[in-house]
Amino acid sequence: MSKIFSSNISLVAILVIIGFAVYGNSLGNSFVWDDELLVTGNLSIRSLSNIPDLFSTDLAPEVGGNFFRPLQAISYTIDYACWELNPFGYHLTGILIHLANSILVFYLLLALIKRPAVPFFTALLFLVHPVQTESVAYIAGRADLLAALFILLAVIFSLDGRKIFHLFISMVFFLLALSAKEAAIILPLLIIVSQIMRRKISGPADNDKLSPSGWYYAILILVALIYAAVRYVIIRAGAASVSSNPYSFYERFLTGSEVILLYLKIFIFPIHLRMERVVFPVTALFSPVVMIASVILSGIAIGAVRAYRRSPIIFFGIAWFFVALLPYMNWFPLNAEMAEHWLYLPSIGFLLLFGLFSEKIIIRDVAAQPSRFGLFLLAAVIVSLSALTIRRNLDWRENKTIYLATARYSPESPRAHYNLGNIYLSEGQFNDAVREFTESIRIKDWDPKSHSNLGKALLGLNRIPEAVREFEVTVALEPESPTGLIKLGAVYGIAGRLDESVRVLLKAIALDPGQPDAYNNLGSVYTRLERYDEAERTYRVALRLNPRMVEAIFNLGVVYYYQGRFDEAEKRMEKALQLDPNFTRAQIWRKKIDIKRNGI
Repeated sequence: MSKIFSSNISLVAILVIIGFAVYGNSLGNSFVWDDELLVTGNLSIRSLSNIPDLFSTDLAPEVGGNFFRPLQAISYTIDYACWELNPFGYHLTGILIHLANSILVFYLLLALIKRPAVPFFTALLFLVHPVQTESVAYIAGRADLLAALFILLAVIFSLDGRKIFHLFISMVFFLLALSAKEAAIILPLLIIVSQIMRRKISGPADNDKLSPSGWYYAILILVALIYAAVRYVIIRAGAASVSSNPYSFYERFLTGSEVILLYLKIFIFPIHLRMERVVFPVTALFSPVVMIASVILSGIAIGAVRAYRRSPIIFFGIAWFFVALLPYMNWFPLNAEMAEHWLYLPSIGFLLLFGLFSEKIIIRDVAAQPSRFGLFLLAAVIVSLSALTIRRNLDWRENKTIYLATARYSPESPRAHYNLGNIYLSEGQFNDAVREFTESIRIKDWDPKSHSNLGKALLGLNRIPEAVREFEVTVALEPESPTGLIKLGAVYGIAGRLDESVRVLLKAIALDPGQPDAYNNLGSVYTRLERYDEAERTYRVALRLNPRMVEAIFNLGVVYYYQGRFDEAEKRMEKALQLDPNFTRAQIWRKKIDIKRNGI
């Protein structure tokens, strides 16, 4: 065998070097998508003293959810303590964990297979495969990295059942894995699969010595049950949202067959990767996709059974893949039909089969030199996968790039178009924003946010009648939403429909008297109707609710101007400029007040 396989340390060094080479260009990426929810907008990670509280709350307590992942939140808290809101440090942490996981894959397989070639090839493929970018280059994907880290450690420490301390450490790692991600609950099954593999490789002589006792599995199951109970209590206490998956168990079960085929396709042809994938439900048992999937999956199952005796490595790879994929099969409804980051842990089993194939074509004889053709073929695969990963990292550079990539390859994703529309709206590219919001509405026409933001974009293009229609649709979809009514009242004012504006804004105030924007907008309409006393009272209510509301301070000054109270008007303009020195309208009106007061 080649000298390169004589030292495990050299193989680990190769993994580290290649890992940084492949993921180094992600270090300059920004916070994107849910990073802004879990990190930049998550106040609970701003102090190490908050760590105890993270064990009794949801992952994103400001908005609620159904994720109990204290270890993920703790990792962000530590990152914040080191880097504050510099995304470089968060990306560096993700890369380091992924490197650690690749090394653990190598050592786990080495402990099972006893020869370094297959473990190294598998770890290398795991390290550079583009499907991993959604977990590594996306900071919010940290849960998959952490769960895999502690699952791999737990499996490794469980392999020697003679050492009670190792089994205890394995159980601790199980608990840590659960606190990183709920899907870690399948660890006992992965340990069983690994023990079956070890028994086949080691032979019957060592089985009794190395196999953990029954009490170990009983405690693992007990830990899983306790975790499930604690999670249920904490998530329920937080009034968390449940999954929005609208399909029945029957539909989810059938759709799972198509999803597995799509996952296999992603592994073999990792191109056109995307954050969101739209999978339409399969509703018929005898649909073509179910029939094709049944044939393929039956073939895989038969192959795994036959491989159990002849090639336990193949059996282990297939079993690991499907066991690790179990939590994501949507038998219990999830918030999506499929996701690339769900493949992070299952990919070890699939890529093990490629690692075994690589060994077959490179090392045909232990005594012979490695096949040059085999090495060239493997190198070509690694370089190709690495290039795709490096390119995919660029999609995660900022919100705009990831939304563009997602909308390009998932044109039926309303959220991708909606998010991209928001980017264009913030950049003042109103025509592009109108296009994206219109496309989002085409797919999901009952979403009030898309209609509301389309209205904003149309206002930016001065297409006022169309904007009015969109805000009216928004209110029709959410008739009891004060926010929607406030926006509709404002756009009625812009359109000159002042009486309708007053009616709508008064309804918004009746629904929620604590909205300063409603009072400010109503005051503006009263001013235009020359109902100055009512405008003054309305602005004063707005300022009681928000004393630093610059727009209301300025508007009250305008009312004083029309009432002839120039000194008070000037004071209001001065206060507005004190709060916002760049408030141009206040500067203009201050000069206007001076001219009027001095009779110039």
